[in-house]
Amino acid sequence: MPLIIDEDDPCDAARQLRALYYQLLAGQAVSEVEYQSGSNGVRRRVKYTSANAAGLLALIQKFESDCALIDGRRPRRFGIATGGRF
Repeated sequence: MPLIIDEDDPCDAARQLRALYYQLLAGQAVSEVEYQSGSNGVRRRVKYTSANAAGLLALIQKFESDCALIDGRRPRRFGIATGGRF
């Protein structure tokens, strides 16, 4: 049975996916994750293996950034522009 992630709660989603990420790195399992968004009811299902752990990490970082914005903190990653004129 897949792990079900609620996209409307990015803090909880990041926490659950981070635990899944560590299991994948340890080689414990192939994991299946199902995402459900309450705002539009869309469901998506993805299988992650150690071969595509980078994709899972990118998703975790997205949820962590969204969580930081909700909590009023700056995201950990942000762009810095150099040179040029605006």
